[in-house]
Amino acid sequence: MSRAPRKRWWGYAKAMARAYPGRVGKELDGTALAEFKAVEAAIEVTSRRRDGEARMKVVTMVLFKGTHRISGAALMIPCSQRTAERWHGDFIREVAANFKCDSLR
Repeated sequence: MSRAPRKRWWGYAKAMARAYPGRVGKELDGTALAEFKAVEAAIEVTSRRRDGEARMKVVTMVLFKGTHRISGAALMIPCSQRTAERWHGDFIREVAANFKCDSLR
């Protein structure tokens, strides 16, 4: 995985995804609601992909439950570590795009 510096929105989008499971079923408003909707939209887009089920398994293990690192999730799917890294990154970029992070453009 590249050690190049990430954009500022990367950590924020990743934090939105990690916070998602704790927000399910709760009354939300303002920014919290926008973040929740951004993650839900990313889940929908990712699930519709041809390999969406495997992608969502990686996202669930790494971001939602936090039970695995990317390399461990790749072994569980099974897929290559590089593929799991790409799926993880794709999901985070989708969350950011749905939230309309200005620095993403």
